[in-house]
Amino acid sequence: MVYLKPLSRSLIDVSLSHDLINSRSSSMLLMKLPKLGCMNNPLNNVLDEIREALRTGFQYIELTLEWPLSTVEILEGAKAELSDLLASFEIPPLIHAPWYLEIASPYEMVRRGALKEAEKIMNFARKIDAKIVTFHPFSPKWLSILKEKARELNLHAFTELTELGEEHSLTICLENTDAGAFTSISAMNFIFSNVPELRLTLDLGHAWLGGAEKLKAYVRHLGYKITHVHAHDNNGQQDMHLPIGAGKLDWSLALGLLKFLDFDKTITLEPHVEDPAYLSYSKERILEYWNKAKELEP
Repeated sequence: MVYLKPLSRSLIDVSLSHDLINSRSSSMLLMKLPKLGCMNNPLNNVLDEIREALRTGFQYIELTLEWPLSTVEILEGAKAELSDLLASFEIPPLIHAPWYLEIASPYEMVRRGALKEAEKIMNFARKIDAKIVTFHPFSPKWLSILKEKARELNLHAFTELTELGEEHSLTICLENTDAGAFTSISAMNFIFSNVPELRLTLDLGHAWLGGAEKLKAYVRHLGYKITHVHAHDNNGQQDMHLPIGAGKLDWSLALGLLKFLDFDKTITLEPHVEDPAYLSYSKERILEYWNKAKELEP
């Protein structure tokens, strides 16, 4: 996961006094909007990242448990302070497993090691009262050459992950990706149709790489599976993880589709930037877009 340096101030105006809703309307919108959270940058001190999320007014944190500075071992070593910080949010944290975890490796020992790591993540999730854990399909370019095999291996992985999730009283989510053997709706549905308990983390930025029709297709075919949402922007061609409004994603469409589903769960803002001003900016922009969006049938 690559994090961008602070974006040029000429790209977007981050003066929070410009084009933003006032505090009274913000409070009203928060009553209507799904819960808003953000994700920590695993290259930074995780406790500092959580404090920044609290200062920015997010309602929860989605902890991505990634090397080097946000592993389970590091977080367990700071359990007392971590628990105090997490208790300050409105709702419990969500968990995001490392996107590169080799849960569907064709090498048995590698796969078993990755699934053991996944179970360790689930054990930690329960300790901090998390309810949802999101995993990416494992589908690097070298494996995706054999798409059917990649899908079969991932089916086995998500079957096992979901069974482990049930043992830990966790909801396991599969996130849609922008590359590999799972860029199509049919490939995603192959997993979901065979693992009924599995749910979808709809990444709006990833879906937008297929344009408006693909975004609508996700809602049309897999809307009933959507339990959690990731939000970030891009130019429609690259997975850029820009702040909300800094790319070409049609937010009226994206949020209108969520309104069609009566979606009232959690949306994690996921711009990969170092400057926290962009998180605050993204939070205000998505509130603004949500207020303007009209319900749209896919």
